[in-house]
Amino acid sequence: MNRHVKTALAVAPLLGIGGYILADYFKTPKEEQQRILEARQHRSYELAVDPRCIISERGGCALVKDDLRLTFSVSSGRYWLESNQILNGITMTLAQDRSETRGLRMLAHEGRRKWSTRIRELTEMDKQESLMIRLVVNRGDSYYYAAMPVDASSLVNN
Repeated sequence: MNRHVKTALAVAPLLGIGGYILADYFKTPKEEQQRILEARQHRSYELAVDPRCIISERGGCALVKDDLRLTFSVSSGRYWLESNQILNGITMTLAQDRSETRGLRMLAHEGRRKWSTRIRELTEMDKQESLMIRLVVNRGDSYYYAAMPVDASSLVNN
């Protein structure tokens, strides 16, 4: 074997592994952006949030749009969302000015009227900056979205 073949055999596995890692790194944010774009293209509505609302263990937030009423709260190391309507799905992210977590899908309970997800430690976010929860709720062919401030002390390590 000449030196070109030997070099190719040595480098090919490294290129394959590197390509796999880079493809995952670049594809994931595009999927999130595509989901947000689809929500904007479909019928999407902003949920009304009380301006005094802050998500914490001490209280929740009411979100309203026409006949849809949602209550978002924190308890037992989980975020909870209760609805007066059956929902198809909920995606939430935690965001700061310069960073945002990956979308977390909430799990359905009680006939898709109650949803939850575990609170996770935010390792890449500045604990001193204010946090916002961004929600996208799917009901039928409509999407509803909202952003709410979070009390950082409600984020426990679980």
